[in-house]
Amino acid sequence: MPPETLFPAKEVRLPDGRGDFSWSRDGDTHKQAVAPVRRCAALSGLANLRAKASIVFRCLPGAGSWGRNTMRFTGFAIALVAAVGLAGQVLAGAERITFPQNYKSDFVYFMTSDRPDNNTVRDLYANLTALESAKDGAPLDHGSLFAMEVYAAVLDDAGEPVYNEEGRMQKGNLKVVAVMEKQPGWGESYPEDIRNGDWEFGFFTGDGTLKADVDTRPCMECHLPFADDDYIIYLEELVAKANE
Repeated sequence: MPPETLFPAKEVRLPDGRGDFSWSRDGDTHKQAVAPVRRCAALSGLANLRAKASIVFRCLPGAGSWGRNTMRFTGFAIALVAAVGLAGQVLAGAERITFPQNYKSDFVYFMTSDRPDNNTVRDLYANLTALESAKDGAPLDHGSLFAMEVYAAVLDDAGEPVYNEEGRMQKGNLKVVAVMEKQPGWGESYPEDIRNGDWEFGFFTGDGTLKADVDTRPCMECHLPFADDDYIIYLEELVAKANE
């Protein structure tokens, strides 16, 4: 959320050396420099924690005349500073993904992948943003989203996959729906050794409930070698479908 949404476009005074910030009200010029309230979004750049707490209090809408006075450093100020600091950051995690409830009808199925290494069968779907942008290959546009149904493979009595007449593994029960979504800035929350561009990964039940206990790092590590393909393992199949 941009700082302009968090705080209105009022003005605050810069510190006078004591960590004291105050409002600019109706032409009041009792202090020197003036800065827009969006300075609050850059609190991480202030070295003095007392100054951080002070500027947050002075940035609050409706501060009134008390905004001209030095605020005492309190535990509440610390909590408020932390909240504002987080508001200016993009937090990593599958919670950012909105499960595409209608992917079966709104997305385009483009391939099935058999995985005898872990006895699963996977059906892959892409939204229209991903499909259209894939016509020219990687990278895909922001807003691209994939849903992958992961099924347990049907096994014989020896625990081996059962294949149909076409040599494909047969699907058993649905285990999980894996979702991969690309949005601006999402990758900035990850260190470079694990970052997959601006992609985020999440695992959901069939009804769209997030499986928050599933670690997505192995999934990201699996996609890392495909950086040249915008981290899409099945880019070739996606491009072929997009150009049909």
